[in-house]
Amino acid sequence: LKLAPGAVLAGPAVLARSLRAQRIFEKWYREYDHFLVMLFAVSPARQRAGLGRRLMTEALARADADRVPAFLWTSNPDNLPYYRSHGYEVIGESGIPGGARSWYMERPAAG
Repeated sequence: LKLAPGAVLAGPAVLARSLRAQRIFEKWYREYDHFLVMLFAVSPARQRAGLGRRLMTEALARADADRVPAFLWTSNPDNLPYYRSHGYEVIGESGIPGGARSWYMERPAAG
């Protein structure tokens, strides 16, 4: 709940849907050491300036230093090519409450 104050503030229906979605995400969650990329976003006013690429490069450098794969999920199909450009591959797909699709992606560990 600490990570989702918006769902709590939005009311019981949104909170319940968010918790159901979280249970689905957890089914795909990796059971081995990995680096989780979570809540990755750049303000729309600052997009297309290379900030996202710099953030992802830093995140992946940390994963590489620990020699672990990186894992993420997205419900925006427009994000798939971006994440693929960083070496991620889709490892699964599912529906989530509210009718959205989610894609689960992993980038292999370095070296």
